[in-house]
Amino acid sequence: CHVQRSLANPVARLQQRVEHELPRSNKDETEGCCEFEVRLTMCTKKKPRCADKLEETKRVERERHEAHKEILAHEKHMQKEKEKEELHEAKMKRMMHGHGKRREKELKELHEKEVRKQHDRHE
Repeated sequence: CHVQRSLANPVARLQQRVEHELPRSNKDETEGCCEFEVRLTMCTKKKPRCADKLEETKRVERERHEAHKEILAHEKHMQKEKEKEELHEAKMKRMMHGHGKRREKELKELHEKEVRKQHDRHE
C-alpha cells in the first residue's frame, strides 16, 4: 500500500503528528501493513481523531480506486470500438480491393475487344 499524491499533504501532517507518540513494537498486529497503516493502527488505539482520519483516508482511496476502475473500463471499451472500426475498415479495403481487381479485369477485357475490333477493321 502506498499513500497517493492527492492525500500527501493531510497525510504527511497526520504522520508528523502521530510519529513522536508511537511505540515501535506491536509487530504481530501490524504484520503485512505498510508503515503508514502501522502508524495509524497504533495511533487509533490512543486517539479517536486518528481513527476518523484513517476512515477518511480509506474512503478517499476507495473513491480513487472506483474512479480508476471506471476509467479503465472506459478505455477498454474505447479500445474495443477502435479495433472494431479498424477491422471494418480493413474488410472494406479488402472488398474494394477485390472490386478494383474485378473492375480492372473487365476494363482490360473491354479494351482488348476494342483493340480486336479496330484490328479487324484494318484487315
